[in-house]
Amino acid sequence: GMSAERTEAMLALRAWMFETVYLSPAQREKDAKVAHLVGELADYYRAHPGALPLDYRVADDGGAEDAERRILDYIAGMTDRFALKTYMECLLPAPYKAHLMDGIFF
Repeated sequence: GMSAERTEAMLALRAWMFETVYLSPAQREKDAKVAHLVGELADYYRAHPGALPLDYRVADDGGAEDAERRILDYIAGMTDRFALKTYMECLLPAPYKAHLMDGIFF
């Protein structure tokens, strides 16, 4: 196994990472923004189920629970970049889209 000294160093590093990176105020702010983006995308697909790729659309007899699972599965499979691009394309007003999509993020 690991020596006591090495174990102690790893635990100290882990504690530092949680304190200064994972749970920092800046990270909590980013987490809130991501949660907002994901929630907005889910609301968009609930209101526009036809915008989902065919593989994620629900048959008429699929029910609301199946529709919700498919929406969340689709969003969960998105990369960060694709989720942001989709958010901008689907939810931002046109004047903002033109400004943001001219190479800033992509």
